[in-house]
Amino acid sequence: MDAVLMERINRSKSLPTIPAVALEVLRMCRSPNTNVRDIADVICRDPAMSSRILKLSNSSLFGAPTKATTVAQALVRMGLRNARILALSFSVVNLKPSGEGRSTFDLAAFWRSSLITAVVAKTIEDWTRRRAVGEAFTAGLLQDIGILTLHNVLQDEYATVRQETRQSGRELDEVERQFLDADHAEVAGYMLGMWSIPDCIVIPVSAHHRPELLEDDGSEDTRMARVLHAADAFMRIFCEGVNAPNAQRCCHLCAQYLSWSPQKVMKLIREVAPAVQEAAQMLSLEIPTDVLANAAKAELTGMVDQASSHVAGPAR
Repeated sequence: MDAVLMERINRSKSLPTIPAVALEVLRMCRSPNTNVRDIADVICRDPAMSSRILKLSNSSLFGAPTKATTVAQALVRMGLRNARILALSFSVVNLKPSGEGRSTFDLAAFWRSSLITAVVAKTIEDWTRRRAVGEAFTAGLLQDIGILTLHNVLQDEYATVRQETRQSGRELDEVERQFLDADHAEVAGYMLGMWSIPDCIVIPVSAHHRPELLEDDGSEDTRMARVLHAADAFMRIFCEGVNAPNAQRCCHLCAQYLSWSPQKVMKLIREVAPAVQEAAQMLSLEIPTDVLANAAKAELTGMVDQASSHVAGPAR
């Protein structure tokens, strides 16, 4: 990341911060001597986090056949690996913009798109029969935290970047690199590193717009970066609308990274909405029903047929 930008971030008094309880959970989970009861005691200091942990454990997203009635039971069912990163997820959704530009930042839209990305990433992970569903959900939720950071730190400068993106029709990360010598994915990775977030999240988040920057060696980091890149494409279909460019981009990435057909892309779009709404309720976020319903009910056949001629072959 650009050294000047890094220094400005380090000096800023407007950085997003996460609650002490989440940081303590992350620290405790790195210790081999920590047990479930200790972590449950810490989480119980935060009533909102405790409630969300229980709801998540009992939800269809991560739930077991029988209900958990205590935080300790929920942690056992989800596993400490999932618990530490999901505790972080519950904390970051409270982050807000700061400074003079807070009124111009659409926080609701930001967390709406982040949550959709998170649930789609988790669903892709489920459908590809991998085990890192907690990491996928949290990485998807956090991958754009660099946008919030850049807004807080740079204010008017970053407003210029976003205005140029809208007017030119270019990708945000491309314009960021032109103006800032870094993009929001790199900034997100830097922020997560400052919070001592595990590398299994930091590395894929840092490369989620450009997975090709990572070694094409079949590693988990490379695979997760590709999952996040594809999840971002699905998010655009929900948040920006079902159109030919978005359909083509999504089908192209899913074919390249996952060997998915356009029909499987359509299947995920139509089936993911209930999980998004369930997660939104747990995190106290509001997602207008039309954001999900319009994509799920849209007639995609023509666009998918057109996209089929643009898709790449299966990833190597």
